[in-house]
Amino acid sequence: MRLSLLDLQWPGDLPVLLPAVEQLGYFRYWATEHYSGTQSASPVVVAALAAGLTDRIRIGTAGILLRSASALRVACDFAALELFFPGRIDLGIAGATPNAPYLDHYEPDVRIATGEAYEGRAIRLVGLVRDGRLPRTQSPVGPLVTTRPELWMCGTSAGSARLAGRLGMSFVYHHYLAELAGGAIRSVGREYRDAFVPRPDGRTPYFAIACYGACGMSASHAEAEWRSHFSGSGPAPSFMGTGKDVVAAIGALIEQYAADEVLLDCFASSLESRIDGLAMIASAANEQGGPGEGAGED
Repeated sequence: MRLSLLDLQWPGDLPVLLPAVEQLGYFRYWATEHYSGTQSASPVVVAALAAGLTDRIRIGTAGILLRSASALRVACDFAALELFFPGRIDLGIAGATPNAPYLDHYEPDVRIATGEAYEGRAIRLVGLVRDGRLPRTQSPVGPLVTTRPELWMCGTSAGSARLAGRLGMSFVYHHYLAELAGGAIRSVGREYRDAFVPRPDGRTPYFAIACYGACGMSASHAEAEWRSHFSGSGPAPSFMGTGKDVVAAIGALIEQYAADEVLLDCFASSLESRIDGLAMIASAANEQGGPGEGAGED
C-alpha cells in the first residue's frame, strides 16, 4: 500500500508537517492551489519550500490550475525545481479555475482556457517538459540536468482521465471531490488505462486516488476531530476511525478502483492531532508493507 499526502490545509504548518511526514514514510507530498484565507494559492512556491525542507519524499502539485496559467511559465518553474531537486519533482495540473471573486482578477491578465483551448494548453505543457529544451540555470562547467518532472493530471471526471491517458500522463482521481459533486465514477481507472497511449520511454499507466478523512484512537475520537475542523458540520469523510479502520477503508477504495496509490490527508483539531492521525495510518499500513511501498519510481 503506497500512501502519500495531498495537502489543502494551511501552508504555515510546513516546517513542522514536512519533516514528520517524511519520517513516517509517506511517498509524496503535494501542494494544492486554493483561494481562501486558510489555504495556499501558490503551489509552485509551496512545493519549492517543501522540497527544501525534506530529503527523500517526492514533492509536487495537485494541481496547478492550468486554465489560468501559462504552459511555458509552468514548465520553466518546474525545470528550476528539477535542477535543484532532481528526481523528486511531480508536476500535477488540474482543469478547475480559481473560484469567484478571484477569477475576476485573473481575467484582465490571463486568457482563461476552455474546452479545446485547455486541452491544447495541456498538450503544449507536456511537450515543453518532455523535450527538455527549457531555460534553466546551469553552471558553465556543470552537466545539464537530464531528469524531468513526473507529469500528472488531477481530475474528477472520465474526460480528464481519458485526456491524461492520451497524453501519457499519470492520473489521480479525486474521489473525495467527486463524491461531493454528486458521486464518484468507479470505472474511471479503466477509462484512463484504456485511453493510455504508450510512450517511447516505455512508461506505463499509473493511477492514484485522493481522499480525506480523520483518524483517532477510537471511532468517536476520529469523528470529534473531523467535526472540530469543520465546526460541527461539513462534508462526509472518505474514511473515519482508528488507524486499522482507515487502512481497511483505503484498501477497499484501492480494490474498487484498482488504484496504484492513495493520496490522503487527515482533518483534525490541531496540527499535532493531524500528524498523530497520519502517524496512526502509517503504523497500520506498515503491517501491510509500509506507506511507501508499491510500484517503482516513474
